[in-house]
Amino acid sequence: MESKDYLKDISEIKNMMHKSSRFISLSGLSGILAGLYALIGAAIAYVLVTDYSYGVLN
Repeated sequence: MESKDYLKDISEIKNMMHKSSRFISLSGLSGILAGLYALIGAAIAYVLVTDYSYGVLN
């Protein structure tokens, strides 16, 4: 009886780990898009900051 309980517990742990890994994992394309959006945002911020600084100094 005890060994069946252990097997059941191990099976439940395996199922929980599988569900959490599916939730956390991202596809390769989504990682690339996140990086691309970050680069675009950084470029826009750089342009806004440098344009603002140039206008203030002149």
